[in-house]
Amino acid sequence: MRWIRQIGLAGVGLCLCLGGGVVHAYDAKYAQALAAYHQMLQNTVKAGRVDYALVKSAPALSEYLQALAKVPASLTGSEKKALYINAYNAFTLQLIVDYWPDIKSIKDIPDNFFSGYRRWDDERWTLAGEKVSLNQLEHKMLRPMGDARIHFAIVCASISCPDLQAFAFQAETLDAQLDTVAKGFLADPDKGLVLLDKRVPSLKVSKIFSWFEADFERDAGTVYAYLIRYSDEQTAKRLKLHQGSLDLDHLDYDWGLNQALP
Repeated sequence: MRWIRQIGLAGVGLCLCLGGGVVHAYDAKYAQALAAYHQMLQNTVKAGRVDYALVKSAPALSEYLQALAKVPASLTGSEKKALYINAYNAFTLQLIVDYWPDIKSIKDIPDNFFSGYRRWDDERWTLAGEKVSLNQLEHKMLRPMGDARIHFAIVCASISCPDLQAFAFQAETLDAQLDTVAKGFLADPDKGLVLLDKRVPSLKVSKIFSWFEADFERDAGTVYAYLIRYSDEQTAKRLKLHQGSLDLDHLDYDWGLNQALP
């Protein structure tokens, strides 16, 4: 078997092979589009903030959406999960770009029958030849895969949602990438988790842990156990120390657009 193409993605590799067939179900055109999309993310995303003007002017996003429409439907396992995560984020980026700079939040986008547009329910996106909505992609395709870490990887273009990463997710490194984004989210006291030292310590976490409580309980038994699993060592020790005595409260959720700061 001989290598015919290797596209480096700053630590995220895509390799296609001949001889015994393609190792990955990705075809060459999709791999090229994904590499360009990854590079665009590196150029336009800084600390979770997005330069939407630069995204709008770059061809990489629209080219990646075209590739998503034609990507093989035969992907399985980590390849499929990475594909779905990348697709969700790319579709959301395009959704914002379609309305930017006239919106300050994704919620400013019309979302009713009379407007002819539904923000998360419009089946306007094409993935592997099928029309999908953002809600279908999240709730009918990603969540049934049984990995709550996806909630820290898919991004709703809002300040309080997980940071958009400056890289494309990749099957070969997906488990490590998902661990990284889960831990990174919980380490952010503005959006993930804050454990305040008081006479009686108090714990506040993102509303994501309320909205998708069943997913976290499925993976770890309880939300509290999930927090311990993905918190940094010091926070995990404090959570274990106060286990059973802390009430779980939630941080305010800021739906403001995650656009680059001036």
